[in-house]
Amino acid sequence: MTVESRPDIFFDLRARALGVKPSDLSLNVSSPDAAYGALMDLNISGAHATVVGFSNGEASIYLSTGGGFIGGGQHASVSSAARAFVVAASNVRSQLKPVSRFPLPSAGMTNFYVITSEVVLFGEEWGDELASGSSPFRPLFSAGQDVISAYRTLPSTS
Repeated sequence: MTVESRPDIFFDLRARALGVKPSDLSLNVSSPDAAYGALMDLNISGAHATVVGFSNGEASIYLSTGGGFIGGGQHASVSSAARAFVVAASNVRSQLKPVSRFPLPSAGMTNFYVITSEVVLFGEEWGDELASGSSPFRPLFSAGQDVISAYRTLPSTS
C-alpha cells in the first residue's frame, strides 16, 4: 500500500515507528534489551528515506518528499527481509549508543536506530564506508537495502 504523498506525514510516521512498543505489534519479546525493530535513515541529495522493519515481519519505507510504502509485511519477501533487518540490527548492538533524540542524517551519512523495550540505540556511518564494505554497519545497511529491494519486486497494484 502506498502512503499518501504529503511530506508532513513522513515525520509523523517516522516518530511512530521509533516509539512503537512490542504490544503495539502483538509481539512477545524475549528480554527487555531484545531488538524488535530497526530503522535506517538515508540522506539522498538532501531528501530523506526511512526504512523500517520489525521482528513480526512488518516493514515500511517513508519518504520526506512525500509518500512511501506500508503494509508490505503481508508479502513473504518483504516480511522475510524485515525480519533479517532486525537480526542484522541485533548483531551490531554493541556498537550502538542509547539515544533519546532521533536526528536525520546529514549529507553523506546513514543513520541506524535499533528499537528495544528498554531503549532506542543509535549508530551512524559515512556512505563511502558503507559502500566500501569496511564498516561494521555494512551488514545492517545491506539488510535495509534488502527491504527496499523486496518492496521493488512486489507486483504493481495500479
